Amino acid sequence: FPDVFFDETGRRREDGGFDAVVGNPPWERIKLQENEFFGARDPAIARAARAADRKRLVANLLTTNPALWAEYQAARHQAEAELRFVQQCGFFPLMGRGDTNLYAVFAERALDLLNPTGRAGLLVPSGIATDHTTQFFFQKLVHERRLAEVLDFENREAIFEDVHRSFKFSIFAMTGAAAPQSAVRAGFFLHEMAELADPERTFELRPDDFARFNPNTLTCPIFRRRRDYELTAKIYDRVPVLVNLALGDAGNPWGVSFLRMFDMTNDSHLFRTAAELEDDGFWLGAGNVYSKGAEQYVPLYEGKMVQMYDHRAASVVVNAANVHRPAQPVATLLTEYERPDFSPVPQYWVSARSVRHRNDGFEPSWWIGFKEITAPTNERTFIAAGLPAVGFGNKVPLLRIVPSTIPFAACLLANCNAKVFDFTTRQKVGGQTLNFFIVEQLPILPPSIYDTPFHGIRIADIITPRVLELTYTAHDMRGFAEAVGYAGEPFAW
Repeated sequence: FPDVFFDETGRRREDGGFDAVVGNPPWERIKLQENEFFGARDPAIARAARAADRKRLVANLLTTNPALWAEYQAARHQAEAELRFVQQCGFFPLMGRGDTNLYAVFAERALDLLNPTGRAGLLVPSGIATDHTTQFFFQKLVHERRLAEVLDFENREAIFEDVHRSFKFSIFAMTGAAAPQSAVRAGFFLHEMAELADPERTFELRPDDFARFNPNTLTCPIFRRRRDYELTAKIYDRVPVLVNLALGDAGNPWGVSFLRMFDMTNDSHLFRTAAELEDDGFWLGAGNVYSKGAEQYVPLYEGKMVQMYDHRAASVVVNAANVHRPAQPVATLLTEYERPDFSPVPQYWVSARSVRHRNDGFEPSWWIGFKEITAPTNERTFIAAGLPAVGFGNKVPLLRIVPSTIPFAACLLANCNAKVFDFTTRQKVGGQTLNFFIVEQLPILPPSIYDTPFHGIRIADIITPRVLELTYTAHDMRGFAEAVGYAGEPFAW
């Protein structure tokens, strides 16, 4: 439509662009999903427990099934070529990053196609307002006041019949550069269009609200009701975020840093099963650690093994027939909990040397970690636990704190599992992943608070013994107990 952008002489119009851009763009990552590709074509590849095993089986296709090998190479080339175009063409400087989704680049294009007073309305996944990969685009909309509406729906009533009932999507409205908005009309966890008329279910967010709730990313908080917005605002007015990047060291009173120790896909070549270790002459000892001479393999913890204050929640069994989730948790029995020498059985083990390498040579005797996979509709959204010194997959992100704050570690763990904290977390999680950028913008009481008295008793002395009784139930958590000042035996479950 050249006449929309250029006049009859070929010069670009000052008011060029569309009055309206409306669409429901594709909701697909620009990346070949191997499980989906091989699910119907070669189930054995799709069911491979480790990415390293899957890569080996795929490589074998060159001789065992050349036709499928050629089809796979063509599909992979197509996806890689599309991703290179998106990242390098220059049309998508804000959305053409990382594992880009098609809806994201369509949204950036829609904004660019508007005339100065135009308006765009798209139906897109909720992540456009909350995800790390879309934050720069969202920041542009906030800074330039071009965001008009974010009306976020949960598919519980099957508005889209072929989409999972828990999936969330947004009516996302943007304006041209000459039509700045003083406020954003917002609504979240909506289920039907009639709710848009309910003044408690939709409300206004102002530009400074994004900086208040998410100072590092300016992404969108998520409130079910106007009352949730008002209550969360009062919390944030009183409690600082865990890490405020703009304040430097002063904005990180815990001295916290984050660690993803092992990626369950990219690092799978480092993982060993029990059968592989035993065939190689290793023997199983205390804490489910395999040893042979001076070499050790420690358990690789996954998110499904951990619950609140509980590092022994479940062992893992593998059902090879389950293509998408072969590793399933088996809940720990009461008789096992009552044994302080019991440790859950993982799916994989990883060498202690690799763990030290991922820790930059640092050898802690304990960790604080949390479950990355979650949802704001779960009974609890933020689930944290004290953890032993083993290996951890990327679905158990770890918090490291500086030595000066370690005596208050039990208080930090208590804050992470508090109900008020969980309430604020629910206002931040748009999808099913609790990323670092979300966690560092959650309200966490600073260590100095716990050094103050409450009715004559130091607050840390109230909290620490209770957290210890919940956490130190097995010998492998002795390091955590000693770090917070306790030298006795584990507590009964």
